Amino acid sequence: IYLSNRQEKFIDGTVAALQHLGMAEAGLKERLFLSTTTSNKEPRRMAIREKYQVKMLFGDNLRDFSEDYRANVAMPRSVD
Repeated sequence: IYLSNRQEKFIDGTVAALQHLGMAEAGLKERLFLSTTTSNKEPRRMAIREKYQVKMLFGDNLRDFSEDYRANVAMPRSVD
């Protein structure tokens, strides 16, 4: 399963890149979970868990594993 924040409109290029890297091609488009309207991966993670038994996760940042690691936006200080 490939969960990415690449936009769904780039699915053909994403498939081509994964094929170039030698990733398993059978049913590749069905195993891609790309961004549609949000960068929040949690709804897509839940959809994956409903269909597959997840054995291992890989990522290059903590938000690849949980939205708990989303950085809060700093609010400007008010001047008194």
